[in-house]
Amino acid sequence: MSNQIPAKAFTGTLAEDGENEEPLKGLVNHGPPMENRMVTVVGEERKSEFPGPLYECVSWLEMFFNDAGSIVDIPLPPLHTSIKPDSFVAKVLHTLPEWVPPGKTISYRDLAAEMGNPRAARAVGMAMAVNPVPLLLPCHRVIKSDGTLRKYIAGLPVKRWLLEHEGAKLG
Repeated sequence: MSNQIPAKAFTGTLAEDGENEEPLKGLVNHGPPMENRMVTVVGEERKSEFPGPLYECVSWLEMFFNDAGSIVDIPLPPLHTSIKPDSFVAKVLHTLPEWVPPGKTISYRDLAAEMGNPRAARAVGMAMAVNPVPLLLPCHRVIKSDGTLRKYIAGLPVKRWLLEHEGAKLG
């Protein structure tokens, strides 16, 4: 396995709070993806120095970029976000990986219906827009009802790349 991935596929940087005691906070958006660059994945010797949650996150990301299908039964690393746990946004985002595995897509309308309110497609779109960890909570798998791609924080080329990497059938 190569230890490099296209930088345009990486939508954030790993961020950790405190002195190796606090849990991983998530992927922090750093603006538009870098084009035509490569990101070196951390070597195993360095990765072993990470505290547990950060190690889990980096390992999960490596599995995803090596073989997106390999993460289907792997639990997400610990996520700590500012989203209120009992909010509609949290419910949508935290159930998304389970409902829509790699290689599959769902429309905003169908996801709203799964959440119990078929008329809440716009609210689902807003939930996707405020996703603090877009790769781990895979909002790139949510598409328009006609099968076309809609906005993505890292841009439509990255959304398409992620879906193709996962094996999704795109029109």
